Amino acid sequence: MSLLRSTFMLIWLFFIVFHPVFKLGHFKINSSYYFIVIPSMVGFFYFYLKKEKNIIINNLLRVLILSSIFLIARQSTIFFQDITIINDLILGFINFFACFYFVKVYIRLNKININKKLLDDIYFIGLIHSIIVVSTFLFPSFKSFLYEYIWITPKALKYLLGESSGYRFQGIVQSGFSYLSTTHALFFILGVIKNKGYLNSSLFVIIKNIISQSIILLSIILIGRTGLIIVFISFMVIVSYGLFNLIKRLTITKRAIKNSYIFVVLFIIIINFIDLGNYERQIKFAFEYYYQFSETGILGTGSTDHLLKNEYFLPNNILEILFGTGAYAFGSHKYAVLSDVGWVRFISGSGILGIIIAYAIYFYSTYYAFKYFRIQSHLASFIIIYSILLIPLNLKDYYYLNVGSLSVFFIILFTFSILVEKNQCYGPSIKKCTIS
Repeated sequence: MSLLRSTFMLIWLFFIVFHPVFKLGHFKINSSYYFIVIPSMVGFFYFYLKKEKNIIINNLLRVLILSSIFLIARQSTIFFQDITIINDLILGFINFFACFYFVKVYIRLNKININKKLLDDIYFIGLIHSIIVVSTFLFPSFKSFLYEYIWITPKALKYLLGESSGYRFQGIVQSGFSYLSTTHALFFILGVIKNKGYLNSSLFVIIKNIISQSIILLSIILIGRTGLIIVFISFMVIVSYGLFNLIKRLTITKRAIKNSYIFVVLFIIIINFIDLGNYERQIKFAFEYYYQFSETGILGTGSTDHLLKNEYFLPNNILEILFGTGAYAFGSHKYAVLSDVGWVRFISGSGILGIIIAYAIYFYSTYYAFKYFRIQSHLASFIIIYSILLIPLNLKDYYYLNVGSLSVFFIILFTFSILVEKNQCYGPSIKKCTIS
């Protein structure tokens, strides 16, 4: 692929994930219209005019349609006074076809090592945005310049320039907070997945990976603590998996041992050269879990304590627990749910049955990722991890079809589906399939 086409696809990918709103005087230009909405319309017509035959993608769409019918029908019982789930579903379908069309174009332009290049490109745009986030933290003049031309919500502006400034940064995203922190955590996990063999790489590659992963990790700390928790959970899972394999094999290469020492030495050097005293406020906020535990022996933060005491509750009776009331939205109006917690809002809206039906798209994706894991282990790993992470993520916020990370999930999922089918990796032939 030519440099020009490659650059355009990177820009398109960047705007699909982050979709900033630009300010030109009194005018606002929402990039999502040009990089998501219009491609979604093209993707919709392409899907039906070309009669897309991919089994996985077609079934994904069927699952999404059936889920939507149930959720809208349940929500209609309160006469659409709360349209939260309708907005989510509209955004979900727009993202679905936008990402589908992007993947179709991406695969058409890239003929070799599509899976590796896609993961590299997604990681690259995540690294670029992480650099922007870190730069707004380190260089106040850059922050002032950037937000002259990038529009962010009043709430986000308060955390950047108002009385709460210094606690949360969101780069070019309209309103980042925990959702953006989670997206950046996924970039970090993606870096681990695609570079899982880095211990056997050259010293240059190891240093490059450490620097890029450190930048992404720092951006997570600056954006919000949710992503940091996700990184920690994923790290524990990866370490456990690694220890299991180590015990299973009972061997480890000399090069891996040597490179592990290099990693430790570099980490010690970096820690000793950074003056953490200048950033004590941000560090204490990011690692409030640790500081509170060390001082009180209780694991938690002010925000999590508030959630546990005030925002975890169930509807009044068993029927509402099973089938919901139709209300999802957080707020103070008649049908509001006085909780930010995703599972609480979903149980209130459509009950436990609604959760099963709504998240069927993720169950289905995980099923195929496991089924064809040996074919596309890197792409499949991300699909599985993302779907599993929705469980703890909904313990704090509302995650369904309304978050930026969904675009990354759909793009990887559709690429996985197309590459599997291109190589006729269905049924008994699975063991014979190879991906170029």
